[in-house]
Amino acid sequence: MSTNEPTATSVDATNFPAPSGTKIATNQNSISAEQAYPIVQYDGFTYWPLSYIDNRYSFAIVVTTGSVSSPDVINTFEATGARYIDTISVYSGNETVSFVGQSDLAASVSWSELAAAGSSAASSASSSQQTSSTKATSTVPTTLSTSTTLGLPSSSSSSSSSSSSTSTPTISSSTGSHSTLSGGAIAGVVIGSIIAVIILSILGKCLYDFLQDRPPKPKPQPVIYRTPSPTRPPPSQDGTALERQDKVYQDILERKKAHDAAIAAQGEGERGDSIEVDESASQRGGFAGSELPKKIAVGQSEATIVNEKGGQGLGGGTPGVGRGSKGASLMSPTPTVLSGGSNPIGKAPPPI
Repeated sequence: MSTNEPTATSVDATNFPAPSGTKIATNQNSISAEQAYPIVQYDGFTYWPLSYIDNRYSFAIVVTTGSVSSPDVINTFEATGARYIDTISVYSGNETVSFVGQSDLAASVSWSELAAAGSSAASSASSSQQTSSTKATSTVPTTLSTSTTLGLPSSSSSSSSSSSSTSTPTISSSTGSHSTLSGGAIAGVVIGSIIAVIILSILGKCLYDFLQDRPPKPKPQPVIYRTPSPTRPPPSQDGTALERQDKVYQDILERKKAHDAAIAAQGEGERGDSIEVDESASQRGGFAGSELPKKIAVGQSEATIVNEKGGQGLGGGTPGVGRGSKGASLMSPTPTVLSGGSNPIGKAPPPI
């Protein structure tokens, strides 16, 4: 049968030989839907919209020849944009066929695309002189369309869909080849891994030794604030040098008096010793102030304490008395020595 434009009709597709991977199904999903299955007849070929068993959002258009009761499958191609087709509309204005399925989504296929799918399959079949049994063999669809058109069936959507889907690209399926590594490559990977582990171990050991050899950080010492110690007063606050000499002289005088008292207590007749202090020597010898000469007689000898100028000796014609020959000055910083006896009187004053 040959017509100038496609014709949409419905037939009983219960016994249709669906290709592998496809099935007879509509949006209604009922047995009666298979008995009134929508098809398109154009230029001597019949086009069957079949759904895929994996429920993908597309459908397969199976091209057959012969009668609808005993069709021969010659070609199959995929159309996207709808599934579970239950209504077909033909639009002569833009020469498209709209396949409407689930959720009223439509996929438009141009007339030229339908004719090309049928004529190419027919020419291939005639050149190979295939038998009718071979032509009726079901095949899995090998061509896939990459364009997707979604929308409601209308004249405007059909026109835009027809212009964009003039041809159906073919996606070739090829089995992936698994690359295998040779024995040398595997050995190289293993050896490289071992070397990397050794290098990392050496670096870690060097870093550990370096950290161990570093001196520890000194601990912070607490800051101790000390208050300054009080300073000693200057020597002027303790008195002048002259006052110190007077104190030393008074101390010697008190010791001498204590010694005289001790001798007097023992008695002069017992030892025959006498100590005489001439207080008037300052008038005869020219002494002034506290520089009084002292005459001490112990046993048979006499000693005179004179000043630094070597004053006159005591009167009485006592032998052994001279000008400062055996005397010592109480005003000088040198120790005072009493000559003529075995018992020294007093100690040396401290240095000034």
